[in-house]
Amino acid sequence: MKPVRMVFLFALSFTTCAFSAVVVSYDAPGVQTTAVAGASIDSFNSMSLNRAITPAAAFATFSKLYVVDANLFGGAMGSQYAVVGDPTGAARVQTSTVTLANPVSYLGFWWSAADPHNFFTLYSGNNAVLTMTNQTLLQALGSCGGANPYCGNPNTGQDPAELFAYVNIWGTKGTLFTSATFRQLNDSGGFEFDNLATAGDPPGDAPSIPEPSTWAFAGIGLIGFSLLTRFARKAQ
Repeated sequence: MKPVRMVFLFALSFTTCAFSAVVVSYDAPGVQTTAVAGASIDSFNSMSLNRAITPAAAFATFSKLYVVDANLFGGAMGSQYAVVGDPTGAARVQTSTVTLANPVSYLGFWWSAADPHNFFTLYSGNNAVLTMTNQTLLQALGSCGGANPYCGNPNTGQDPAELFAYVNIWGTKGTLFTSATFRQLNDSGGFEFDNLATAGDPPGDAPSIPEPSTWAFAGIGLIGFSLLTRFARKAQ
């Protein structure tokens, strides 16, 4: 019976991962737009600067948005970018909700100058299927202060204490995304993002860097498998 229990625990750990609603990956350092073929991309480059707006693209509408010119904190390839939080000044845009014209199975965006008060939520209908904070990036990509290539603005070399990364999110098991919110939890700092992308179908290749919680389940299973194996040897 012992070998059967060990195999079951090992299999269960990976089954739990497989039924997650989403899988998250991060592109290589310096990548600032999606690599998903056929994706729709909103670069914010044609929008009015430095005032609250409610823009609408062919594939998405925003409840409220604030667009600024490229600086040390953002602007993919040196272009305009969207932000919520302190940089919006008197407009006080603390949250921006994007509603997608059609449900999609892929969403990506360049998250620049990530700080502890950034809060991203992705929805499928009324259900939140994913939340991400600065801590999510730190766990996946590591902290700044050393030679981490994700740290610092790849266009200017400035802001080396914060992470800059292109985030890819895929729905699994039929999960479709309908909206998302970018929120700054207080007045200090901003949530900077650019090159928002969506696609109806996920790419054929598996993500190269799964979100850390995916591996956490696998790790628990492997630890359990190792401990049970050790106990089984002692019992022989």
